[in-house]
Amino acid sequence: MRIYVNLELKELKGLNLTKGDNHPMDDLELYARGQTHLDREEEIIGLVEGFVPCVGMLTIWMNKIKWIKYSVIGGLGLLAALLHK
Repeated sequence: MRIYVNLELKELKGLNLTKGDNHPMDDLELYARGQTHLDREEEIIGLVEGFVPCVGMLTIWMNKIKWIKYSVIGGLGLLAALLHK
């Protein structure tokens, strides 16, 4: 199984410019004022690469269909109760 994060890194002499979340522009508005790149060694902790299709649909369904929300919450509560040591 692979988990995919919508983050592209363009390497530039040890500095990186990020673009994520399927936006047409780079993430410069998320950087500190006057900052144009991220330093790979100081500001990037780690990278994740993978793909999980349609995982966000569960959140949409839970907000639109109440019985799905309560089923998931109840299932997680039951799982926590059963696995508690």
